[in-house]
Amino acid sequence: MLGRSLLKFKQNKCKEHPDENYSLICLEVECEERGIICAECQIIKHEDHLVKPLTLALKEISDDLQPMPHLLQTMAKIDVLYAKFYTLLGRLGRNMKAIEEELNKFFRNIHDRIRNYKAACSKILDEGTLNA
Repeated sequence: MLGRSLLKFKQNKCKEHPDENYSLICLEVECEERGIICAECQIIKHEDHLVKPLTLALKEISDDLQPMPHLLQTMAKIDVLYAKFYTLLGRLGRNMKAIEEELNKFFRNIHDRIRNYKAACSKILDEGTLNA
């Protein structure tokens, strides 16, 4: 709700009262038109509402955001680490696939050698029984 109000604020003039600048913010929880308003709106629609001068509200928001640069830097570092992690994870996956392929080749080679050895042994045994 406040985000839409801030977009409205960029226009600076109240839609309903074009001669009035936005200068207040209605903070009333139950108000459907809560957000940035002009002095005329306060008198007409927001008379008993919790209202704060816009400059004060923006200063409070600004003060609340002061620790943000440190947080934003930390989040940026986390994003970099996250990207590196997924890059390494991708490499690991590719390496695992390559290792799996090499192991399969190795075991196929061993299997072929065993089969050839068995065949050679059978041949020797068959020739030995034929000669005997």
